[in-house]
Amino acid sequence: MLEAAAAALAAFVSTNIDDILILTVFFAQQASPARGRAVVLGQYLGVFFLTAASLCGALLLRFLPGFAIGLLGAVPIWLGVSQWLENRKQAGDAQTPQKKRPALPLAIQVAAVTIANGADNIGVYVPLFAGYAPAQNAAVCAVFAAMTALWCMLACRISRLPPLKSALEKHGKTLVPLLYIALGLYIFLKNGMLRP
Repeated sequence: MLEAAAAALAAFVSTNIDDILILTVFFAQQASPARGRAVVLGQYLGVFFLTAASLCGALLLRFLPGFAIGLLGAVPIWLGVSQWLENRKQAGDAQTPQKKRPALPLAIQVAAVTIANGADNIGVYVPLFAGYAPAQNAAVCAVFAAMTALWCMLACRISRLPPLKSALEKHGKTLVPLLYIALGLYIFLKNGMLRP
């Protein structure tokens, strides 16, 4: 169970570092506690959707042999390498992390941005869930829920501390690809792909 929780922690951090930046922008634009709660609700809705979609994908993978599930470790490695290459190509480019949609409630805006930004989450979570029993998957989901709360709290605090925000923007592009690759190697190891 501890192994599943540690893997869930690595998976969440590697797929959601960019969400800290997005959440920071949302929190920085919110002046009232009610609007801050809407940001938190939207983030939970988005993470719930990504987790549920990943669990459904993992259930479909139960029909594949363990070796095939182990091959899915290539997905986060591919994400890490491609993101690293993209970061090198676009070094110095500042991108706007969200599009404003004033007609939608704030919670729906946050959820939509989280889901739109979540292709990497599904690519990492599906093989992670596929390799575990239901009890371990429950532990993974609990870690995801706790980490979502932590992410919201950190983003709220960072939105009030500009020097920390700029430091995260500076090092986040290096850290995310490395965490993806490490997680992919972990999935390979867990499913016997790297054993002699």
